[in-house]
Amino acid sequence: MEKELSDLLFLSEKRKELLLLLNEGEREIDEIKKLLPFKSTALLPQLKKLKDEDLVLQEEKSYRLSAIGKILVEKMNPLLDLLDVIEADEEFWQERNLEAVPLALLSRLNEIKPYTLLEPDSNSIFDLPEAFTQNLANSKQILCMFTYFHPQFPSILLESGVADSEISLLITETLFERFINDFEKELKHYLALEKRKLFVCEDKVQIALLTSTERFMLAGFFGKNNAFDQKNILSFEPSALCWAKDLILHFKKEAREITSLNF
Repeated sequence: MEKELSDLLFLSEKRKELLLLLNEGEREIDEIKKLLPFKSTALLPQLKKLKDEDLVLQEEKSYRLSAIGKILVEKMNPLLDLLDVIEADEEFWQERNLEAVPLALLSRLNEIKPYTLLEPDSNSIFDLPEAFTQNLANSKQILCMFTYFHPQFPSILLESGVADSEISLLITETLFERFINDFEKELKHYLALEKRKLFVCEDKVQIALLTSTERFMLAGFFGKNNAFDQKNILSFEPSALCWAKDLILHFKKEAREITSLNF
């Protein structure tokens, strides 16, 4: 192949759309023209380039991906989704400190698409997002990790919740000490309930807030200045819920479980 495949795949929006369409299955030329918003004069030269590089095969009036084409598009899709995630809020992602996220999960960041960036307004900058508190109250299986103290956490996570909800909390050593000192009664009540679990991890975990339930996920990352600006990612996509769950479980593996305060 004389052309660089990377150029062929990414330097033309028309070729990219063609490949993604053919990845869904074989198409006749008339069908391609109807489904893609390109004029024939712009479409046909791109089809020819893909054919010349053996990424697309033609049989009479039908076109389909070659074996190599299928492999490349399969690998191309996650990268395009990842670019969509970052480009949607480029400044936000550039300002985040993502060093704590393992590479295996960072490479799966495309799985949170589509998401909503929650930004606090001037009247609620010190409140937890309403989307977080409302969806949490209606969730039955809750995984929640936080590494900073918010005055609403004790009432929302330790005291409230339906008795049959399964809640697993993951907090840092520093937060655990603060909860013992300031919220011992609430913490004891939480640990006495059958479906409540508490795990404590090292202080070096630098992710502000991470929640995954059967309903939603929410993630808040510290900035590169190690401050948390209360901006959070919210998603209801199953793949995003799974991504957040896997990230919490990654840290939970290294955490110690607390079953009582009788030390």
